[in-house]
Amino acid sequence: MKNRFGSLLAAAVMMAALAVPSAMAQATGGGMQGSKPGAMNKGFNRDEHPAIIKAMAKLNQAREILNQHAENDYEGHKRQALKAIDDAVEQLKICEKMKQ
Repeated sequence: MKNRFGSLLAAAVMMAALAVPSAMAQATGGGMQGSKPGAMNKGFNRDEHPAIIKAMAKLNQAREILNQHAENDYEGHKRQALKAIDDAVEQLKICEKMKQ
């Protein structure tokens, strides 16, 4: 059971670590192209940020897996992983509001 949780935790953290930078790079065009730094999208259109929407969905899925299948907190590591997921989702929400 401990190995199963370790595998689930590692997969969730790797998914979060890989999804966030990729989504942020894709959302910003990989750099400074096309938008002014800090430009906010007042008329937000979810179709403008498909990578961010997909990354947030995967992070939320990882959170659900940890909550449903991890039976204990494993000396705080589950809690830390869930906090990292929540922090990543918050950052993506900020990106989501920016113009491309």
